[in-house]
Amino acid sequence: MISFDVVSLFTNVPPTFTIDYILDQLYPVCSTNCLQLSKSKQCVDCKRRIDFQTLLEIATSKTHFSFNNKRYVQHDGVAMGAPLAPIIADIFMAYLETTLMDELISLGVCEWHRYVDDTFVFINPNANVNDILSVLNFFHPPMKFTYKVEKDNELEFLEVKVIRIPERHTLETTIYRKPTFTGLITNWNSYVPIEYKKSSITSMTDRALRICSTYQLLSTEFNEIRKIAKLNDYPTSMVDTLIGIKFSKYRNKQQSNEPTTKNSNDNRQIIYVEIPYVKTTTSELKKRTQHLACKLRPDLNIKFFSKPPPNTNTYFQSKDPITKHMLSDVVYSVKCKDCGQLYSTGQNYRTT
Repeated sequence: MISFDVVSLFTNVPPTFTIDYILDQLYPVCSTNCLQLSKSKQCVDCKRRIDFQTLLEIATSKTHFSFNNKRYVQHDGVAMGAPLAPIIADIFMAYLETTLMDELISLGVCEWHRYVDDTFVFINPNANVNDILSVLNFFHPPMKFTYKVEKDNELEFLEVKVIRIPERHTLETTIYRKPTFTGLITNWNSYVPIEYKKSSITSMTDRALRICSTYQLLSTEFNEIRKIAKLNDYPTSMVDTLIGIKFSKYRNKQQSNEPTTKNSNDNRQIIYVEIPYVKTTTSELKKRTQHLACKLRPDLNIKFFSKPPPNTNTYFQSKDPITKHMLSDVVYSVKCKDCGQLYSTGQNYRTT
């Protein structure tokens, strides 16, 4: 077992090449002369190709930001946080795999499974890892791969530890936590609704039930969850109860052959109402308000929830202020009421 990881994938993806590849797959060029004609004389596919190319370039290549009253434009890669960035990166990685797979198989790759920029690979025992790495790094020089080989029949991939059992020719999985993990979660004494605190335990329990492949590994992970909860001052009885409820539901689902479906005959409109969080007062207010809402508006399904108070970051400005002329929803043209002439004041692809 071996894993390959791309170093800084988003900032090293070639957007121009990837856009051309997308266009070639969707709208193959009908002839070399068609794109050189005026748009009115082009075929339908070429018109769509040009329009889609313009949209992709606006969404990926024309990205910029301001810092200390200076504007910066990203020339290479795709911007992290951009909606299309994961899609563009995934398409380029898929192109890399399609192009190199035959050569990788000849070098000893048996199985290749990728998630974004992390790849889990099975190779032949006599395969040379450096040869595989050279092929990957040569494909697009700015993009570099690193690798990690299994140690003692174990390999960490994302947040999962994969354990190879040579005697049974099987794989087992359990939770993996990085060495930098501090064990800190929402503290029991934190000033937040109790639902947030319970979800800290139930989310870890759900992940354990989903990833741990044996009951022995699951039991070990439950003990680890109890240690983390104790570190954050959670009551032991409450933690055991939450784990027990989740595990019972999991067991019932495993023993039942019927798929679990949520059958609800309640067709009422759901309305969510936020209530300020004030410790135990909020819980009592929820009950009374819910009872009152059922009496006054039985046709509505009103659900009340609370949010924790704002954190410190909300009171401090973290970004440069945007000037009025760079804001969204501003008027870029004015139409004359008398002659109908449009007077343009400017045009931007996007705001800063």
